[in-house]
Amino acid sequence: LGTVDYESAEREYRTALSLAPNNLKALVGAAALYGPPESNVTIGEAIQWLEEVTRLDPLNALYHARLGEFYHEVGRTEEAIKAWQKALVCPRPLETGYVRSIQRAIEMV
Repeated sequence: LGTVDYESAEREYRTALSLAPNNLKALVGAAALYGPPESNVTIGEAIQWLEEVTRLDPLNALYHARLGEFYHEVGRTEEAIKAWQKALVCPRPLETGYVRSIQRAIEMV
């Protein structure tokens, strides 16, 4: 408890995705490993996985919002704005604070 073994998690998610490349939970989990310094998941991998996630579950605003953040991080501004706009109109709404942060991000780019 309390420890995160990124190496094992990455290995397990990669194995899961090699066996079931369209498994939504595996794709989301693998993409979520991007960010911490201990992780070896690249932003490119995280984007690729989240693109597949948004294709498989296009009505989930959180997935579009997170994909927008990744696009923004790598300078893909137009794609970030489109992903954020999709997040704002999804039937599964985001929390009010998250909506405001996306609106501010769109205004700033």
